[in-house]
Amino acid sequence: MPPSVRSGTISFGLLALPAFEVLASTPGLEAAVLMMTQEEFMDVQVLPAAGWSIRQIAAHVGYHPATVSAWLKAGGPPAKRATPVDEQLIDERWRARITGLLAQNPAWQATSIMRVLEPEGFDVPYPTFTRYLRTVRGPSRGSTQPVAVPIETGPGEEFRLDWSDCNVWAGRWGWDHELHCFGTVLCWSRRKRWWFAASIDRPHTLEGLVGWFDDLDGVPAVGRTDRMGQLGTSRGHTFR
Repeated sequence: MPPSVRSGTISFGLLALPAFEVLASTPGLEAAVLMMTQEEFMDVQVLPAAGWSIRQIAAHVGYHPATVSAWLKAGGPPAKRATPVDEQLIDERWRARITGLLAQNPAWQATSIMRVLEPEGFDVPYPTFTRYLRTVRGPSRGSTQPVAVPIETGPGEEFRLDWSDCNVWAGRWGWDHELHCFGTVLCWSRRKRWWFAASIDRPHTLEGLVGWFDDLDGVPAVGRTDRMGQLGTSRGHTFR
């Protein structure tokens, strides 16, 4: 029987693991992570007061217990990782150029600025550029206020999945094929997995999902995505 679907939500069944054992460490995960996030460090600080042991917290954030213990003794979050200028998509040269254009016309739209910069060699994905532009001048419409709405989910209740474009890196490495990253995250615990493939299609999407479920050793109840076309086909109200 195909999974049930409603407006971008696909239901897979019930999680096969106890709530507080969902986050068992993945072999090699810690070596692939360069630093602990601020969100993870907040968990490390708060969970001992809730009665969690160092080992349980380590499993929760995906690090070795000795590493978690050292962070607790340090009494502060890990230092923010600084990206070298030569690895930044928008480096000092482009930041100065963008600042100059905004000084001439602070209301310029991102697309207009891109049209000016692209002939000069500016090769940055549009979503990356718009995110940077918001950090410089805020939302394009000055009256817009940031809004945050928390969405509460229980352990194993829901996960999100999506693809990201990594072709800029493939080009830098001299590869002659595409590179995409399939990302999944458990909404309650924030456990994540990244898997790379040479194309975005249904077989790769389903393979990424199978790897995610194998990694969890269980299946969350609901998955959400805005790429339903990579999971099946729709005919009216029917999804297969």
